Amino acid sequence: GVKVPQPLRSDEQPMGLDGLGGLDKVKTETANITYENMCLLARICHGFQIAISIENPENSIFWKVPAVLELLSEIGGFMTVFDNCCHGGTRRKGTSWWANVDWFRQLAIRCDNSHFHEKWTADIVDGKVCFPTHLEAAYPVLLCRRLASIARDKALAFGAIDTFNLE
Repeated sequence: GVKVPQPLRSDEQPMGLDGLGGLDKVKTETANITYENMCLLARICHGFQIAISIENPENSIFWKVPAVLELLSEIGGFMTVFDNCCHGGTRRKGTSWWANVDWFRQLAIRCDNSHFHEKWTADIVDGKVCFPTHLEAAYPVLLCRRLASIARDKALAFGAIDTFNLE
């Protein structure tokens, strides 16, 4: 009896399904504008030799949006794929992490199913439907630590000074 959100895009129509209306149309068009502006900003940063990265679920139609495909083709870069459960997540969730630098390649690891995974089915919590996708929106703490370590190592490599106290 739970109403499941319907897809607004497909592999064949990554910019939005034909016939969308109302809020679904607004959401899709707003996301498309955001994607195009993100690609524009990424090109500007890349032109100034600023490291950039883009993350989305591995199976996301985002990776098929024409502006995104064009950006990745134009810049090249490095695609790193991993399962969040290998970085502290509770569910097996494939993640694609693209960057114009090779800094994130060390995160590439796929799950061997040797540990427990939380289920992906919705639950009723306090009388409300709770979708697991909502629970997976934040990065796992371990992944955040690993990303912070990468950022720290790169900052030091570029000449930053490590300090252990802020006095």
